[in-house]
Amino acid sequence: MTDWSDYEQEDVASAVRWHKYDRLAKKLGIPRTEAREFAAWYREKHDIKRESGPIRTLPQLLRHAQLDEEAWSIDHADIKYRETASGPLHTVTAKVRPKSLEFHPVRITIEAPRPTPKPKPADEQVWVVLPDAQIGFYYDEPMHCLEMWDIAYQIISEFDDPNVVILGDTLDATTWGQYQTKPGHQNQFQRTLNTAADLLGGIRARTAGRIEMIDGNHDDRIRKKILKDVPQIFDVIAPGQNRPLVSMENLLGLDDIGVTYHGPYPDGEVWLNPQCKAVHAGRPSGGYTAHTLVQKSTYSIVYGHSHKIEMAQRTLWEHDGPRDVVCWSTGTMARTDGIVPGEKERQNWQRGLSVYQGGVAEIAPFVAGALRFRGNSYKASGAALISAPLR
Repeated sequence: MTDWSDYEQEDVASAVRWHKYDRLAKKLGIPRTEAREFAAWYREKHDIKRESGPIRTLPQLLRHAQLDEEAWSIDHADIKYRETASGPLHTVTAKVRPKSLEFHPVRITIEAPRPTPKPKPADEQVWVVLPDAQIGFYYDEPMHCLEMWDIAYQIISEFDDPNVVILGDTLDATTWGQYQTKPGHQNQFQRTLNTAADLLGGIRARTAGRIEMIDGNHDDRIRKKILKDVPQIFDVIAPGQNRPLVSMENLLGLDDIGVTYHGPYPDGEVWLNPQCKAVHAGRPSGGYTAHTLVQKSTYSIVYGHSHKIEMAQRTLWEHDGPRDVVCWSTGTMARTDGIVPGEKERQNWQRGLSVYQGGVAEIAPFVAGALRFRGNSYKASGAALISAPLR
């Protein structure tokens, strides 16, 4: 277990704490009887205690949940008691929130900005399409895939000032959503902003083309949270500034590096040419899949959100002959080993990116440690294998 990540260590500790022996046996690859013995040893070694007997007080509840009171504040607690046919029933609930929610916008400067390229006709433009990155941290483990960012830089550098479109969910914004999160996700937002700004700056350092960034449902968690909890500051603009304080443009310093933001979700879209649109996703009837979209659309669509690699195509017959419509998803730039929170740990996700040039979509999948594109294999070189410091 010494080689396990913080994520794996906490997963085991959680299974031990909550007596999930089947889950523990599956995780360790041992019989259930041995998992019980392992759990007893692990509890003693790591001093993990589970409150015995009924929970009747708030301190008992906090100990039972293994909550660090130095990192969490209790907003509200409710203790109820009633008699039932089977005896007295105690109900103890508490609403908690992380104590540290401080963060500030990021400002970065590209030392040697490249000159603005001459405009090209739409059918000659190259678009590098980058899917959901889910930038964030679990303790010190990045949830985004630094290998994919490194390789994305290499693909961008293969072309002469290509355009780049980012399909949304650039940030995972784990703790801004409505779902319960683990301690390792807390107090990571400033670090996440710093890292995202650095990675986006790496794109600008390699192209003078357009960089278009679409708002995803995870990015939109921030806007929704502000509107729900502190609407008083939602549209506040600081003196001398032209963006709201809590806008993505301001938080990530997008104006400084020439990134255009399209939102809010689900309305953000970018037309790569008159016949092809990039979006994050929606939820149309039948599901958001390439097959469903291509049956309904009269133009090509590249979309994010699903974290899957898939493509579907059909032919439309028009007055001047046939025309192809292509709908595709190009996977994710997040890690796929279970560290990114989702509906389940073992997700059907694939990593990759794509290039759209001359009306042709090319998906480049990441397989066995390398990205395959136009007959070449691209591996991480170290350009993006960084972890932004707290500033």
